[in-house]
Amino acid sequence: MPVSIGGQVAVIVGASSGIGRAAAVLFVRDGAKVVAAARREDRLQSLKDELEKEQCAITIKRADASTPTICSSWHRRLSSSLARSIFWWSRAASIRPIAP
Repeated sequence: MPVSIGGQVAVIVGASSGIGRAAAVLFVRDGAKVVAAARREDRLQSLKDELEKEQCAITIKRADASTPTICSSWHRRLSSSLARSIFWWSRAASIRPIAP
């Protein structure tokens, strides 16, 4: 049975390319409110422009997921300001550990 994420909030880290980008497009088209985050702001803007041509809205945010304080700060801020559930998905790659 297919499950819709329409109306949910999805935060996708690593959304500027690859699987993260594909997930952002899919989730937005399915009706989710998406916050797309990545280091490459030009690619995020390209993603936003593409989706706006389809009358789909997405929020973009430049962020480096290798900084744990940024991710935890986002989580606190979004969790306190949104009444609905938030779906977090990280497709960001790191060549160094982000935690000891």
